[in-house]
Amino acid sequence: MDLKTFLDEMNSGHEVVAGSGVHLFMRRLSQEALKVTMCMNMAAGVQSMSVFC
Repeated sequence: MDLKTFLDEMNSGHEVVAGSGVHLFMRRLSQEALKVTMCMNMAAGVQSMSVFC
């Protein structure tokens, strides 16, 4: 599934069924967002809390 297909499905208002392709893609995007957030938080921590790095 690509992002456009996923967004079209989300915008359609259809229910997301656990284990479906849409659900799995949503989980993958969520994990990517967590990784980006973690990296941003680590970078901020290095600048402001260098004692812990």
